[in-house]
Amino acid sequence: MPDDAYPDVDERDYDEELEQPVVPRLGTRRWWWIAAAILVPAIALLAWIGVQNATDVVTHRVINYRVADDRSVMVDFEVTRPRGWTVSCEVEALDVRFAPVGTTHVRVPADDRQDTTRTKTSLRTTSRAVTGTVKLCTRV
Repeated sequence: MPDDAYPDVDERDYDEELEQPVVPRLGTRRWWWIAAAILVPAIALLAWIGVQNATDVVTHRVINYRVADDRSVMVDFEVTRPRGWTVSCEVEALDVRFAPVGTTHVRVPADDRQDTTRTKTSLRTTSRAVTGTVKLCTRV
C-alpha cells in the first residue's frame, strides 16, 4: 500500500498520545476511596456480628427424664449460657404420638461462677407421657 493511501492521517498525533502519562482520572480515584470508606466498616461490622452470635449462645441438653405416673414427668437437664445470663427454658412432655401433653417454663437464674447449670423440674400432664424434653431456652 502506498503511504498516500491515508492522506488525512498525521502520524505525529499518535506520537503525542503515546507520550502522555497514563494516570487514572481523579474522579475514578475518588470513587475508590468512597467505596473503601463504606465497605471496610461494613465488613468489620459483619465480622463482629458473626463473632458475637457464635459466642453468645444458649444450649440445653436433657440428662434424664422419668415418667412418674399418668399425670407427671420429671425432667433433669442442663443449660449452658454466657456467665451472668438468666434464661427461661420451655420444658415439654410428649405422648406416644409426640403430641405435647404438658408444658412448663423454668427460669434458670444467672450465675457468675459457671456457664453450665443443671436443673430438675416436674411438670403435670393431661395424659400419660412417654418422654420429657426441653423445647427451647432463651435469654430473659
